[in-house]
Amino acid sequence: MNILITSIGQRGYLIDHFRESANGEFGIYAADATRYAPALQNADKAFVIPMAKDSQYYSKLLEICKNNDIKGILSINDIELPILAKYKDQLAENNIMAIISDPKIIDICFDKYRTYEFCTKNEIPVPRTYLYTEKEKLKQDIELSLIKFPIIAKPRKGSRSVGIHLLYNMKQLTYDVEEMESMDIPEDEKLMFQEYINSEQYSIHVFNDACLKPVSVVGMVNLFKHFGETFHIKTYRDNSLIQLGISIGEKLKHLGPLSADVHQRDNGEYVVLEFNPRISGCYSLSHYAGADFPGKIFNLIKNEPIRFETIDNFEDDVIMLKQFTTQKVLESQIIKKIIE
Repeated sequence: MNILITSIGQRGYLIDHFRESANGEFGIYAADATRYAPALQNADKAFVIPMAKDSQYYSKLLEICKNNDIKGILSINDIELPILAKYKDQLAENNIMAIISDPKIIDICFDKYRTYEFCTKNEIPVPRTYLYTEKEKLKQDIELSLIKFPIIAKPRKGSRSVGIHLLYNMKQLTYDVEEMESMDIPEDEKLMFQEYINSEQYSIHVFNDACLKPVSVVGMVNLFKHFGETFHIKTYRDNSLIQLGISIGEKLKHLGPLSADVHQRDNGEYVVLEFNPRISGCYSLSHYAGADFPGKIFNLIKNEPIRFETIDNFEDDVIMLKQFTTQKVLESQIIKKIIE
């Protein structure tokens, strides 16, 4: 019995975490669109599969799973998530569990304005947010001092903070609005504008079980600010942050792992910036703190209940330090490793 992690890229450490939790019961397999993805070298078996938008993506994925006794799949790539979610039911018909939420949940998470709408509807605190088409309302709220510069502009869909920038005055805001009005791209790929909250960067890791209820919540705070990537981060226990994570899990009803990016207002209120419905690049911190999301994923695949004493059962003051390493690999070794 095996699990397949797709779009593995450089995150070989995730394979190591899964192997640790598997206790020899699962083989930890990995796939990527390029044979040169470094983390493939960490896997028990490695595969090259087409990009998610390729017409051959699903057929190749299913073939790999059937031929290699793969019972569970998860992706760590934002762009792949909507595609994989679309095939979730078909995979289940072949006794393969995709550890991913249903397409409607992925869509809420992938579109930051829909995230804002969902949170507002479900009384989850969020920054004030506006579409470019709501320019008059935005200007009015600026005049009323309900929102002030700098304002953050970000694509509704995107990852790794690509395209995010700060606007410091009305001239810059007007320029962005006019550019969006003239651009011939889908509406959900255009910029939106959001209240900028200059605070520490917090994250919450939330794991939901097969009943779509939260069983594990880990709070954390970044020790090094950088858009799009986490380098140094520490577990952080604050009851308000934990309760926010529980509320997210209960109301969003995602499956498996999710990370939420969070900032804090001057009055202490935590607000959600975005949801990432997958195991995150800084998952290692939760693992080191004892949350063991891979073990819970194996429970899901085996249809076993996930037992837990308390929902916030994690070790305090644990720090994750991300570092970059290199390795020497011969072309012949790569060819030998990859199963075409």
